[in-house]
Amino acid sequence: IAFDMGGTSTDISLIENGVPHIANEKFEAGWKIAAPMIDIHTLGAGGGSIARVDEGGILHVGPDSAGAEPGPACYGKGGVRPTVTDASLVLGYLDAGNFLGGRASLDSAAAERALADDVGAPLNLSNVESAYGVFKVVCTTIAEGIRLMSVQRGVDPREFTMMGFGGASGLHASEVARQLQVAKVYIPASAPVLSAYGMLNTDIKYDFFRSYPMSLDRVDLDELRAILDELGAQGRDKLSGQGVPDDAVEIQYSADMRYLDQIYEVTVPLPDPARPDSEFIAQLTSNFHRRYEELYSYNQQNQEVRLVTLRVSAVGKLPRIAHPSTGSGRDGNQNAATPVGSRRVYLGEWMDAPTYAADSLPSGAEIAGPAILESDFTTILVWPGDHANVDSMGGVQLSVNLEDVPTLALTPALSQRERGERGERELSEDDPITLAVVEHRLESIAQEMTEAMLRTAMSQILNSSRDFSTAILDGDCQLVAQGEGIPVHISALPVAGAAVRDYFGDDIHDGDLFILNDPYFGGSHLPDITIIRPVFHEGRLLFYGVNRAHHSDVGGGTHGGYNPGANEIFQEGIRIPPLKLYDKGVPRNDLLQMLSANVRQSENFLGDLNAQIGSVMLAAQRIESLLADYGPDRLMAVVAEILAATERQ
Repeated sequence: IAFDMGGTSTDISLIENGVPHIANEKFEAGWKIAAPMIDIHTLGAGGGSIARVDEGGILHVGPDSAGAEPGPACYGKGGVRPTVTDASLVLGYLDAGNFLGGRASLDSAAAERALADDVGAPLNLSNVESAYGVFKVVCTTIAEGIRLMSVQRGVDPREFTMMGFGGASGLHASEVARQLQVAKVYIPASAPVLSAYGMLNTDIKYDFFRSYPMSLDRVDLDELRAILDELGAQGRDKLSGQGVPDDAVEIQYSADMRYLDQIYEVTVPLPDPARPDSEFIAQLTSNFHRRYEELYSYNQQNQEVRLVTLRVSAVGKLPRIAHPSTGSGRDGNQNAATPVGSRRVYLGEWMDAPTYAADSLPSGAEIAGPAILESDFTTILVWPGDHANVDSMGGVQLSVNLEDVPTLALTPALSQRERGERGERELSEDDPITLAVVEHRLESIAQEMTEAMLRTAMSQILNSSRDFSTAILDGDCQLVAQGEGIPVHISALPVAGAAVRDYFGDDIHDGDLFILNDPYFGGSHLPDITIIRPVFHEGRLLFYGVNRAHHSDVGGGTHGGYNPGANEIFQEGIRIPPLKLYDKGVPRNDLLQMLSANVRQSENFLGDLNAQIGSVMLAAQRIESLLADYGPDRLMAVVAEILAATERQ
C-alpha cells in the first residue's frame, strides 16, 4: 500500500505482486481521460488540513487546507486555523526549534491558540486532547480511504505492507497501519522525495489497446491473436527506437471484460495466446469469474461474459540506480543506535521518547518505541510496542504492534482544572473524538456499498443513472449512515426496516436476508426493491444494511414499471411483502425462481438483485469488524450520541 502524505493531501495506491494497480480511465475536472495510468486515490488529508467542529459537535479534519501560504498557525505566516501540523507540534511529535534541519522554527503558542479556539472551546477539551483528537481523526480518514480503495480493488489491506513516503507519512503511518491491522510499514530513506526518485528509476512502458466487443462464446481466436501480435509488434518497435534491446523487452497481455449489460469492466490477465482454443477460452473465463469474485464477493457463472478491450503492454527493463549503503564501515550491531536527545510526547499519555538522527542510524539498528527518528525533511514516530529496524539502504521498517492498541480517553464534561488534576483520562463512551472516528467509519461502509452496487449492477438505470440508495440502520431502524441516496428512498428505508422487524418479530436470525417492495410495508413504487441484511453480534440484532434499487422490470403492464394506464397497484408489477430471501444464510431458490418468472429479462433482474445482495453482505462484514473494535455496548452508545448530534444540527 503506497501511502504518500504531504502538505495538502494523501495519495494512496496499491502494488500487488510487484505490479502497481492501473486505472484505464479517470475523471479530472469533469473530463473523462481514457488512458492507462497508476490507479491513485487522493484524500484531502495532509499536514496542512484544517480541523473544524460542525454544528452538531463532531470534529472533522480536511479537506480544506491552509496550504503553504499562510500555512499552519505554527508557521507564523498569518495562519490562524488549526491544522494537522499544529496538532503534531502540540503533541511533541515535531521539534519546534529544529524544523527543516534547523533552518526554520515553529510557533508552539500559535498552534495552541488555534486549537483552543477552533477545537478545544467548542468541544470543551484541553489543547492536548484537541491535538490528539485531530491526529486520531486524520489517521481514521486515511485508514478508511485505504480500506475503501482496497475493497473496491478486491484486496485485503491486512495482507499488504504499507510503504510510507512524503513529508508527513512518518508521523502517521504506524497509527494508520494499526487501524488497518497492517503489521509492517516500510519508510525508505528517500521518502520525502520518493516520487521524484521513482521517475528516475522506472522502466519504460508503452500501453496499446484495441476495442474488441465480443461475447466469449463467439470470439474468433485467430483474429484475437492477430490483434495481440500487431499491438505487441508496435510496442517492440517503440522500445527499439528508445534503444532498448529485444532481450530486455517484456510483453504483457490483458483484457477488459464484463458480464452482459454491465458498464464497468474488470481487467484480467490473458492466458498464453499460444494455448489451444478450448484451453484458452476456459482459462480466460475462469480468470474473469475469479477476479470478479475477488472484487465483489460473488460471481455470476450463468451470465454471458463479454470481451470489451484487448490490452498489450510493452515493458523495456532498464538498469536500476545503485543504492548507497549505510552499512559500509559501520558496526552492524543492533544496539549501535545512539539517541541524540529526548522529548516529551503524547501517545495516549505523556511519556519521554528518545530522539535519533535518522540519517546517521547504522545498518541493522533496532529501536524499540516510544522513539522519534528525525531527518531534515521528515520525522518518523515509533509507538510503544512498535520496533524500527534500519536496513542497509537507510530505510526504516516498522513492525507494528497490533495487540495493545492505544485508546483515546476523553470526558468532555470535566473542567480544565479537573483535567489538570486527573491527567489525560479514562475513556468515556461518547467522547467527541470517538464520535468523529465512528461516524467516518460508518459513512465509509455505506459508501463501499454504493461502489459495489455501481460496479456490479447489470441495468443502466442503476450503474449509469444511479437510481438506488444504500444505508445503515441501527437496531431501532434509525438511519445511521447513507452512501448513495435518493431522498424518496432514504426517507422510507427506516420504515421498511421497521416493517421487516415487526412482521417477523422473533423469527429474524443471523444470516437472514429480506426482500420487499410493497408500499404498505415501507416500499415506494413497485420497481423499487429493497434488500435488508440484519447484523447480529452474539445473538443481539444491532444493525441493518439496506439497499433500495429501481429495477428495470418487475412485471406489470409495461417494461420498467411505469404503466400510464394502471388504475390499481396490481397493474404496476409484482407486489412483494416482507419475505426471507436467505434463511439463516441459505438462499431461497424457490423464491428467486418465482420472482424471475414474473419479469421479462430474468438475467438482468437476477444480476441487479445479486448486486444489491452483494452490497448489504459487504456492509455486514464491515460492521462486524467495527463491533470487534469497539464492542457492542460502547459502539451503540456512540451511535446514539451521533444521532443526538445530528438532531442538534
